[in-house]
Amino acid sequence: MRNYLKDVNIVGGFTCWSEGEIIRYAIESLLEHCNVVFITCDYSDDKTKKIVEEYRNKNSDRIFVGDTSARLPSTEGMNLAKIWERAKKFCGQLIESNFDMVKEYHKKHPVDILIFLDSDEMFTVNIQNVLERFWASKVDTVFIKPIEVYSDIHIIANKGLVSHAKIYKFKEDITAIPYSQQNFYLPYRRNRNIWKESWNFVHLARLTEINRKLRGELRQKPHGNMMAKLRRVSKPAYELTPAEAEIVDTSEKFIRIKDWNGDINSVPLIL
Repeated sequence: MRNYLKDVNIVGGFTCWSEGEIIRYAIESLLEHCNVVFITCDYSDDKTKKIVEEYRNKNSDRIFVGDTSARLPSTEGMNLAKIWERAKKFCGQLIESNFDMVKEYHKKHPVDILIFLDSDEMFTVNIQNVLERFWASKVDTVFIKPIEVYSDIHIIANKGLVSHAKIYKFKEDITAIPYSQQNFYLPYRRNRNIWKESWNFVHLARLTEINRKLRGELRQKPHGNMMAKLRRVSKPAYELTPAEAEIVDTSEKFIRIKDWNGDINSVPLIL
């Protein structure tokens, strides 16, 4: 639990399908910085559900779990391509099911800040600084460009990921319907009172071989972006400051994924 902004009610949430072990990073991050966490499962596989239940059982007063089975079509019998199409089609409804839980909680425990992650993301060590400045500002939405890791938490992949809205001063009329790209929900995108930060989240979708394969099959791009640049750091990616991450991202030293032999030490060490 955080030791800053103690009088601010910070709530975290995400929806998940079948992230498996990767989901631990998101849960641990949110537990560290949020008062409570809302997780919405969408026909998650048994492994993912078991991990979510494990954390809920240990943190029954801080983790609340819901599911989408009552309001969305089942994935039963679907191949991966169809599941991906379904996720895109119903993305707003999936997120809205999580927001409904937050709004119900807000009736008794007014929410100040909402952080809405993807289930394959985690914070960096700089997130405290971001949250403190955000709460003191007149801004209501923070867009953040994430650090992408590949195969190892010490390997950074330059993939050109765009910024996404992640942190909001809570409004009761927040809604993901109709859904907008980059997590830019109504009513926030009406007034565009935002600021942009970089390198305060780590994107973990390609950390493990299992997740890389699943993501590639879902997107029908089995090998992903083979031209992405790989660079190595001597500490976990989530310990990088924004300045350090910028140095890594712009370094002239790199190896392409397509040329990498899988040996971590063969990736150029930048920091």
